Amino acid sequence: VKELSIENGLKEIIEIWNGTKFNVLKYSKAGQDRGFVLGPIDEILQSLDDNAMNLQSMSASRFVGPFLENVQSWEKKLSHISEVVEVWMVVQRKWMYLEGIFIGGDIRHQLPEEAKKFDLIDKAFKKIMNDTAKTMVVLDACHADARLNTLEKLSADLEKCQKSLNDYLDSKRNAFPRFFFISDDELLSILGSSQATCVQEHMIKMFDNIKSLRFEVGNSDEYTAQAMVSSEGEMMDFRQVIPAEG
Repeated sequence: VKELSIENGLKEIIEIWNGTKFNVLKYSKAGQDRGFVLGPIDEILQSLDDNAMNLQSMSASRFVGPFLENVQSWEKKLSHISEVVEVWMVVQRKWMYLEGIFIGGDIRHQLPEEAKKFDLIDKAFKKIMNDTAKTMVVLDACHADARLNTLEKLSADLEKCQKSLNDYLDSKRNAFPRFFFISDDELLSILGSSQATCVQEHMIKMFDNIKSLRFEVGNSDEYTAQAMVSSEGEMMDFRQVIPAEG
């Protein structure tokens, strides 16, 4: 009876993982198709925990004899899936953040070397996601050839891109310390824009009680800052107009 219970329990786990699939979602940004991403994986993680505990219990049973090799094999498979999924979600999170910065933005021109490196990462990650979208079975996707090694390398490469980006932002903050008062995303929105007016929404954070600047546009579409405006609407003209260059 005990052996039959182990045999049936093992069959159930095998059936579960032969049928468990990732929820692969279309990913788009600003109306543009950017490939695929993994959807929520809470249920997969819960299944991993539950089944790993069941296998551990089977392995500890004195009746496991005829099934020991199979039980240990599945313990390794589920442990591998857990490891792969953990790294995969880290890579996806980093990729989604940096993709919005390096793909199609002006920041590519500011950091051309990092942009080239990110393009290679982007290509590799999209290949993984395209392959996964075709099968979606968790067991197959996580045990694909060199999947764990590839994801670990992508994670390390994304970390390097993030560090280069952070160093770049720090250099801008050191050049203009008022940038310390705004977040990385807000600073990137300024540095990645060619419009002088992009600073307007951030002025109140960088300067005490200064809500905005008053710009005027010249005949050649050049912007000049004429005055600063307080939160109460008071206006203070500059002694000299300031060309918005950079």
